[in-house]
Amino acid sequence: MCKQEKYASSIEQNRVLTEEKTSLEDLLNKIAMENDSLKQENDLLDSLIRVERDKNAFVSKKDYVKPKAKKSSLSKNDEADKKALFIYNFTSYVSWPKFNADKFLIGMVGNTGVKSMLENYTKGKSFAKAPIEVQSYKAGVNYQMIFVSAAGANDFAKIKKENAGKTVLLITENTLYNKIGGHIGFLCGWR
Repeated sequence: MCKQEKYASSIEQNRVLTEEKTSLEDLLNKIAMENDSLKQENDLLDSLIRVERDKNAFVSKKDYVKPKAKKSSLSKNDEADKKALFIYNFTSYVSWPKFNADKFLIGMVGNTGVKSMLENYTKGKSFAKAPIEVQSYKAGVNYQMIFVSAAGANDFAKIKKENAGKTVLLITENTLYNKIGGHIGFLCGWR
């Protein structure tokens, strides 16, 4: 074989190896992206499992260590009032894309004192010329905000699923739900 043939052969070998390297790098990148996606799904499932396990866990009295949460200086009534005020103020501080409904609806899940306080704050108020209305949550209604109280926390997954793809702000009384789909969670010390 002459030098030119050897050179041409080595050039062809180099091209083939470069193509193989590129296709292997593409495959590795695809696998890495799938791995990241699976890791995110796994983390979400782990969070959900921990929530369910903790909710259903039986701990004997001798093994139970009471958490040392700071005692809130607010009464339950004052805390409900503050939460209602925050929820009302979210109407002004959150961007509501393409809002053109007849009413600005806030759905309340669970029996909570926040609802009556929020009704007082929103009485006679409007957003983009639409009256603000607070109501008990009903599936199928297009809410702008949904507040899931501690009493309604068992319905969080169902509510999240019912509102998938909608432009809705999910507010909870449990910051743990922020990891699985809640947008804003209140942290309370007196619980």
